[in-house]
Amino acid sequence: MSGVLSSGGIRISAGLNVEFFYDPAGGGSLEVHWAPAPPSRLTPVELSLYRTTRNRFLKRIGEQLGGSVLVIEA
Repeated sequence: MSGVLSSGGIRISAGLNVEFFYDPAGGGSLEVHWAPAPPSRLTPVELSLYRTTRNRFLKRIGEQLGGSVLVIEA
């Protein structure tokens, strides 16, 4: 696997977007970019959309790596 993977920009709500990036060459780093800025809190609907987007992206990474991805929320 080479190159940076992106989830593409996902609209969470009016004026709030999120995009996930995974760089296997950069030590396997996962980055989350919020636009225009990270929110201080999310509504239940926004949180659900965020989690769905995140989980689909992590599943895609796992499939490409040939393994599983575990998500633990604190």
